[in-house]
Parts: sequence; C-alpha cells; structure tokens
Amino acid sequence: AGSYRVEARLKSAASLFEKVALRGKRADDLLGLRVVLDGYREYGEAAGGLPRRAGDHSRCLAVRQVAGRLWGEVAFSDYIASPKANGYCSLHSTYALPSGTPLELQVRTGAMHRHAESGPAAHS
Repeated sequence: AGSYRVEARLKSAASLFEKVALRGKRADDLLGLRVVLDGYREYGEAAGGLPRRAGDHSRCLAVRQVAGRLWGEVAFSDYIASPKANGYCSLHSTYALPSGTPLELQVRTGAMHRHAESGPAAHS
C-alpha cells in the first residue's frame, strides 16, 4: 500500500510578478494544492533518469478524478505522459472552486517531487 501527503501553498508576490509581468501569462495558480504519492514499488527509469514506479500515471490520474468530483476542472496538463525537456513530471489541473477562485492541483510521486524541487527541474 502507498502513502501520500498534501501540501498547500499561496503563490508569492515575486513569483506572481515574474509570471504575469515578465512572461505575460495568466495567474490561475494563486492557490495551490500538491498531492505527493509515495510507497510504491519501483520498476525502471522514466525520462530524465527519474525512477518509475508501477502504476505511477494511473495513481496520479485517480487523484485527479477524485478532485474532479469535488470541483469543476477548467484546465489540465499531463507532464507525466509528456515530461518537460528538463525531466519535470507531474499532473497539473486547474479547478474552479464554488467561490469562483481558481485552484491548481499538482499530483506527482515522491521521486517526481524530489526531481522538481532539487533536481534538474528545480526553479533557479
């Protein structure tokens, strides 16, 4: 059996400025949740040398499905099926909360999370 943890975050003012003013993107991720799945048997490597675990993608998609029952999904990106060039892997979904506030949900495994936070995919 596997375990998981949930992290919540608010986008920082500096990150918001960089995204909106410097890169000209929409800020649909002011409020975010991240679900990190752990405890599954490893079985080889994915893109970028990340360890892959049996059923990573389907487990992450199952978490997305549960969130979709709670809130209306308005956007979805699957960086597990199509990792970024730096090896970043995660599911990203944006949901509209009942208040109208967008919520970004990231779902990934522990190995994907370590790669994103301190590996080649970490923000500079």
